[in-house]
Amino acid sequence: MQASYDITVILCTYNRAELLGGALNSLTTQQTDNEFTYEVLVVDNGSTDETQQVVRELATQHQLSIRVVSEAKPGLSAARNCGIREAQGDWLAFFDDDELADPRWLYELHALAQEKECRVVGGAVRLVLTEDQQQEVSPYLERLLAPGGRQQSACRFTLKNALNGGNAMVHHRVFQEVGLYDEDWTEGGEDTDWFWRLQTAGVEAWFTPRAVVRHLVPGYRLLPAYLRWVSLRQGWSTARQDGDRRGKAAAAFLALLRLAKGGLVHYPLLCWATAADNRLFRQCQLWRVQGYLRNAFRQLAPRLFPQRDFDRWIEFRGERQQFSQ
Repeated sequence: MQASYDITVILCTYNRAELLGGALNSLTTQQTDNEFTYEVLVVDNGSTDETQQVVRELATQHQLSIRVVSEAKPGLSAARNCGIREAQGDWLAFFDDDELADPRWLYELHALAQEKECRVVGGAVRLVLTEDQQQEVSPYLERLLAPGGRQQSACRFTLKNALNGGNAMVHHRVFQEVGLYDEDWTEGGEDTDWFWRLQTAGVEAWFTPRAVVRHLVPGYRLLPAYLRWVSLRQGWSTARQDGDRRGKAAAAFLALLRLAKGGLVHYPLLCWATAADNRLFRQCQLWRVQGYLRNAFRQLAPRLFPQRDFDRWIEFRGERQQFSQ
């Protein structure tokens, strides 16, 4: 690939025109210190709102190269893969449409890659919360809403402390080695699946707390209905990962262990919890167990536990239809 830029920022979006302007404006003010050049590539994943109009209007207002391409196949993996194929940079930085980038975001990612001589880097994702929301969000719920590194200094990512796809920069050659995102992961979990392949291939990935993006949290994401949905989905995708990597029998055995832990640990702690945020934290743990069990049993006996309606219900893209009305 002949690069025209050092970095391509890939922003995948679907019907988020009302947020897109803020996200793009935060990308137009990135400080480079003349260390690199970059472009912004917006992948429109079948939006029916004013997404493309917003992008084109902003593109005329800035000297920065801002392009928009379309990907008809629904799903974040398909959109990211389209961005990877269309990018003109040696490095690909991934960013979400409900985020705001700090002015030094790209610079810090680039600096870490140069310092550690590595090809995969990521930064911190911090929640943008109102004063009332801050009182509602426990440390667990914060991790649920914004997964990723929380260390105070640079360190390697691990499977327990995995890369967040909403704040990552990857050299394009890495995708040639480990493959693109799996487009079958429509329920979420594509980041974890890709990062597992990255770790299996022995590719080092580093985290820096200095590369910050701020994640906007709509009010519905603190409601029990949404937290139940996302917890079930996470449990489901974890069981799928275990089944793919370890086999169906192992996933079934792990399901029994999770069931025992839910009954012996999480449920008693839920009964004893008094604070509202602690009770919700424990309830999310039980919902994750439930999601895991559903998928593990489907893998073991698909005719007895087909779970077709449930699978469609937790589809990642369904969040905005269900909760943002």
